[in-house]
Amino acid sequence: MRLALVLLLATAPGLALADWTTVEGTVERVWEDGLSLKVGNDSVRVDTWAVCGDATPLYIRVGDRLSIEGDRELVSLDAARITGADGRMPCQGAEPARDER
Repeated sequence: MRLALVLLLATAPGLALADWTTVEGTVERVWEDGLSLKVGNDSVRVDTWAVCGDATPLYIRVGDRLSIEGDRELVSLDAARITGADGRMPCQGAEPARDER
């Protein structure tokens, strides 16, 4: 299986590249590992786990203006960097929870 994936990526290198994007907007809703960002007339669902862990509401509030860089998925954006209107990174220092297996 792994060899098949390597061969696929070797023959179609564009598949290996993430669909990287930056969106700017106002936070509409916040939950433990994500948020909804109002961008123009649209709402973008953002997965914040990689940046804020399960503590997004401790760092980000409804009404905050944010710029979010990340990998565009099918129905959401996987955040890699979140920056507030003041230039600060609100989740800086937050660590994603570790699996305790």
